[in-house]
Amino acid sequence: MRRHVATPSITSQPRERPSPVPPPLPSDRDSKIRAAIWDRVRRSPFVRGEAVELDAEDGIVHLRGWVRSAQEQRHLVGIASLVLGVRAVHDHLRLRVV
Repeated sequence: MRRHVATPSITSQPRERPSPVPPPLPSDRDSKIRAAIWDRVRRSPFVRGEAVELDAEDGIVHLRGWVRSAQEQRHLVGIASLVLGVRAVHDHLRLRVV
């Protein structure tokens, strides 16, 4: 005598793919940090900052780009580190020898 075993039914509906997670939006605090740094850079007579990129995430600032002297590089790092809310400054700046 054969026994009948019930099998679970399989639906023919396609599975939903999870949507990709978008990158996090910059926080309001990080936007204020970036704005404060750029404001101080514009007012500094020692820094041009024209070939510099600035990014801030969770209070950690990354400086990238080119500077004309080691003194300008030190000033940029110093300006960024003195802004309220900055936890760390990562210096990725390169010296452009002319």
